Amino acid sequence: MVVEPGRLVALDYVPPIEGRTEGLIFVYDGGRMTDEQAAAIQLPHEELRSWAWCTVDQVHERMRPLVARRIEAALGAIADGGVVELENGYSVSVKPTE
Repeated sequence: MVVEPGRLVALDYVPPIEGRTEGLIFVYDGGRMTDEQAAAIQLPHEELRSWAWCTVDQVHERMRPLVARRIEAALGAIADGGVVELENGYSVSVKPTE
């Protein structure tokens, strides 16, 4: 199944820490899946055992805190039509240039 990405909803800068290089994560709106599309999902068995739809609370229970913050921020940006700038999953206030 091919999913065409929608608009950019989040940009997350992840600074380096011991054992990890810095990164820049772009999150795009993937749209909504139909029941038929969801039923057609095939996982690479050597990498993944299962998948599930989750509430935001469940995301915070199941994912690393950084990833959970990023997901929640991206969902908020989708809901309000904006784009969120993050660092380590936390919102960053951007000062306007003068």
